[in-house]
Amino acid sequence: MSFSRVIGAATGAALLVFTAPSAQAAAEPDEAVTIATTGRMATDGTITLSGTYRCAPGSGPVFVSSSIQQGTSRRSIGGTRAVCDGDEHRWTNSGRAGSVTYRCVTTSSSGKGVERRVSSNSRTDCPGGGHPSGDTGWVRSDTYRPGDAQVQATLLELRRFSGWIPVPYIRAVEERQIKLVAR
Repeated sequence: MSFSRVIGAATGAALLVFTAPSAQAAAEPDEAVTIATTGRMATDGTITLSGTYRCAPGSGPVFVSSSIQQGTSRRSIGGTRAVCDGDEHRWTNSGRAGSVTYRCVTTSSSGKGVERRVSSNSRTDCPGGGHPSGDTGWVRSDTYRPGDAQVQATLLELRRFSGWIPVPYIRAVEERQIKLVAR
């Protein structure tokens, strides 16, 4: 088997473990991850989640990963390298969940509004006036909005298996509903 196939198989196996809803482990008594009751959403769509964690030293690097869900869409929001020394530490992850799109609202010859979607990095001008960076003729449409959201935080260790292939091991998981607020 070629090296690229081995790497592909290991990556696929890791992704299955990361996304499997049943891949939850009971936390050891001295290990935990918590989620703050409020998350922040910046005007550019960046979401910031935070909380605390505690973990004992392990055999591989440990990370605090987080994800957010509104409706049926769940997206990852960053990851933080954990310091596992048995003490409680704060974690903060930031990232953009989903994509920011703009709707170009113009008037057709019949007088009805016509919409056209473009991405946030598009250089397309709106016939009704302006550019996505301006506000004439454009309406911003984000995937996530301020309000209730479900957040999951995971304390994840990458353990070595068979020499060089890292295997994810879930040390603690927390899931809770939060308020996502505009800042």
